[in-house]
Amino acid sequence: MKRINDIEPITGDKVRIEVDGKCVEAAKGETVLSTLSALGIKKIGKNDHGQITDAYCSMGICYCCAVRINQPLWTEYLAEYGLRSIVIDEAPKAGGAVYRGPFRDHAAAGHLDKKLKIEMDNLQRLLARHAANIEMLTETRVVGFMDNPQRLMVHKDDRGLFALHYKKLIICSGCYERTVPFPGWALPGIMTLGALQSQVKNSLVKPDKSVVLVGTGPLAAGDVAGAYGANVAAAEGKIAALAVLTDSGLVPQSQATTTARPIWKEIKKIRDFKKVLRGFSFAEKDFLRLPRQDTVVCACENVTRKQIDDAITVRGIQDIKTLKMVSRISMGDCQGKRCGEFCHDYLRDKLNKDNVGELDPQFPLSFVSFNAIVEGENP
Repeated sequence: MKRINDIEPITGDKVRIEVDGKCVEAAKGETVLSTLSALGIKKIGKNDHGQITDAYCSMGICYCCAVRINQPLWTEYLAEYGLRSIVIDEAPKAGGAVYRGPFRDHAAAGHLDKKLKIEMDNLQRLLARHAANIEMLTETRVVGFMDNPQRLMVHKDDRGLFALHYKKLIICSGCYERTVPFPGWALPGIMTLGALQSQVKNSLVKPDKSVVLVGTGPLAAGDVAGAYGANVAAAEGKIAALAVLTDSGLVPQSQATTTARPIWKEIKKIRDFKKVLRGFSFAEKDFLRLPRQDTVVCACENVTRKQIDDAITVRGIQDIKTLKMVSRISMGDCQGKRCGEFCHDYLRDKLNKDNVGELDPQFPLSFVSFNAIVEGENP
């Protein structure tokens, strides 16, 4: 794409950006709208009724020309400074739960949002552009961690078990969904909204002919950065990349601080918004009272609410770690990802106190069979 509407050619500093997946030239400091206008792009926005619009006021008042701006991923930050990154992903395709897209070949995937598809394609092009410095190991599991020397033991289906040495380790634990136990929640056919999204978006499979959505407000989902969504998770990754660049001596601390300032500002804005939103919609106390006495709270270890209540009242339990040891909550395969948050809040409510301790975080290792280690079979 070439600039065709410049009154004068660009003579100062230039930058290169991507517009709908195509690399274009922009003048440093000009607005995104100016770049689009110079390229002759008139179809900028689309309202809720499908009406295509151009820039109307050009002052940011009517919002008809709002566009989505993507900032670099943490791996791109490192690649631009010549640092080599190895990204380990259990899934068969890079991009995480939000941006990896369909696993199998597809035609148009017309049911997916157009903007989301553009972002998915942009991510794959970004990885291809930095392939010399970003190595993707998909369908790969971390099964062991060693500190001296610093290395990970990983298993990949077509390579078997092998070691990866590293100098810096960034753990991206992935998103998870906070689940709320209720009578019947562990029965076949019951799934979280996140599971539904994964099937529709990644597997191109609909759950059934008829679906009932039940809830009281926005989805409470998140990752290691908290329940604030994919944008905050990506921003946290950029902060981690800046820390790596600073520790490696490639970026001065003053420059890293300046670069990080708008990122932290964006993180704070999203966090503040989500906190206000949850204040209006998240009926936490009511959720804690949904399970009946015979309702299974910990599905992995088949622990009911009555067993938890008995452990609290009979044993006089005052902290979450003791509750775990006595009742076996959070000791199953999921290590508390399904029941941990609920049990923590339930204990706080039951004892009427805020501090009940925390469960020890588990290193995100995956299971692997002995056959996979010895014979190279799939785990």
